[in-house]
Amino acid sequence: MFVFIFLILFSSRIENALPSRLYVWRVGQGQWITWVKEQNCLHFDMGGESAPTRFIQKLCRDKKNSLFLSHADLDHIRFIPWGKKNLANLCLHELPRETLNEKKRRLITSLPLCTFNSELVEDISITYFKKKNANDLSRVFLLKSSNRYTLIPGDSTTSAEHYWSHKISNLNITLLILGHHGSRYSTGDNLLAKLSYLRQTICSARKKRYGHPHADTAQRLIRRGLPLIATELWGNLSYEM
Repeated sequence: MFVFIFLILFSSRIENALPSRLYVWRVGQGQWITWVKEQNCLHFDMGGESAPTRFIQKLCRDKKNSLFLSHADLDHIRFIPWGKKNLANLCLHELPRETLNEKKRRLITSLPLCTFNSELVEDISITYFKKKNANDLSRVFLLKSSNRYTLIPGDSTTSAEHYWSHKISNLNITLLILGHHGSRYSTGDNLLAKLSYLRQTICSARKKRYGHPHADTAQRLIRRGLPLIATELWGNLSYEM
């Protein structure tokens, strides 16, 4: 009972201590990350099997809300209908790059496009190489806060990483959200070699059902001495930005 109460008090203190925090939500297999700022909530994908919607609503319902989509797989867009209903002024920064079926197109285009740009978020993905699947087209987001960065590669593949990773060489990237939920086909050695300042990696996935993070990916991190935290085991994660 003591531990349970401590966690509640500790979580409440974190929520109110600072105006800018990054939340990686425990959503099962999928991705939903929210950068909560004083007047804005920036959502990076809005998917997963389940989500702490009441808590997200408490944090963001009275702020300006914008959505950055990496791509249009269901585990990245499932909660858009909820967001439209419960988050004020929710807008979309850009459409996904891949070809959308009619159902996904209707859902995503039902969001108005944002009329502003965020100088703290950069899409560093590229499209001029030969694509093998939709994941190759995933957007890759670089978040800048103070003098450090957070990297959110979406479902970008190791093939795609070879083309965009040169953009991040020598940047002070301290936090990495594993690409494609820790799949063996993302977070390759080529990418990790360029992340010399990396201190923490996060996997948003469900190991028992989907096998993520994959053992090969975990071994690549172990060889470099990089810690891995899984939302499946640790729950919702919060970081000062």
